[in-house]
Amino acid sequence: MEDGTKKVVLIVVIAVCIAAAGAITYMTMGGGSQSTAGPAGSSKAQLKCNNPNCGYECLMDRKEFIDIAFKNGTRFAAQFGALPVKCPKCGEESVFEAIKCEKCGKVFFAGAVEGPYDDKCPGCGFSKKEEAAKKQTPDEKK
Repeated sequence: MEDGTKKVVLIVVIAVCIAAAGAITYMTMGGGSQSTAGPAGSSKAQLKCNNPNCGYECLMDRKEFIDIAFKNGTRFAAQFGALPVKCPKCGEESVFEAIKCEKCGKVFFAGAVEGPYDDKCPGCGFSKKEEAAKKQTPDEKK
């Protein structure tokens, strides 16, 4: 293969890789019709204000939450709940993604209870991940 042909082939391969990466990013950030990845695996984000004098909680479309984070310059971190966004109630940069317990309804932050499961409820002790692990067969645990 000639050097000119090799360069063209490499450019095409790079362009395809960049396009695929863009499509994957678009789909995981809520731009597509599939549900986005998240703690609950849904297209909704459970949010909670970490300001002890506020405690604001809401359920928001994950794409909307990420769009707000984009505007605040916290683009990728907010997708994973790492950086806060501004609270509409108290005005502080203290709203993070949280987890709502399926059993008792308490809203809490991941890792609120020490242990192997970051989704363990500090109210009732329920963990969806722990329950799923208990249901696995011995073959699946390997």
